[in-house]
Amino acid sequence: MTKQVDHYVSTTVLLDHDAYPASLKRLYVEALRNKSITYAVENVVAARQALLDEAGFTSELQHAVLAAANDGDRFHLAVLETLHERELDFLALREDAREAQRAWKAKCEARYEEIRPTLTGVMRELLDLDPQAKAIEARISGFARAQADTRERYQTAGLSEAEIDAIGVKPGEADLAEWRRELARIREREAQLDSFIKSGPWYDESILGTEASA
Repeated sequence: MTKQVDHYVSTTVLLDHDAYPASLKRLYVEALRNKSITYAVENVVAARQALLDEAGFTSELQHAVLAAANDGDRFHLAVLETLHERELDFLALREDAREAQRAWKAKCEARYEEIRPTLTGVMRELLDLDPQAKAIEARISGFARAQADTRERYQTAGLSEAEIDAIGVKPGEADLAEWRRELARIREREAQLDSFIKSGPWYDESILGTEASA
């Protein structure tokens, strides 16, 4: 029994084709950046190539013989013509694929040059935000200790508990709440900037919102 397998090969670049919606293109990029998926694709390509190495010769010869079976005295010539046509078809498909890849690469390079100042600003902002976030996290984790230290200083100065409560111990709950809000804002902005970077090769600037990055 002969099992027929569709050896589909696309000579176009999905990301550079107007027929495909932006949502599908984003899914393609998402898949492209997933190591498990790309590893699986490499396995499929290797398996397909192995199949062609082992069965390609027989398959092509059988195809040519069947196509020329009714050509009588022209049988040998017809087989050669069929094989030559197949060769030309594959060469043309390969060139189409190469051209599509070249065109896509050129578009990516042009977009990168266009977006480079904004991208540089985004990277700089990310670098600035990280130490800010860590500093706030340190204040939050040290909140109880800072309160205890302040209370201890007041006590050393001779203030009573009532006087300390009247003055208030710093940092207070309002400070803690503000730190948490600021940390959440920073983390949200980091996620926003990261999403922009991952939106390449188009780099969707609408992701950045109204905050300047350049």
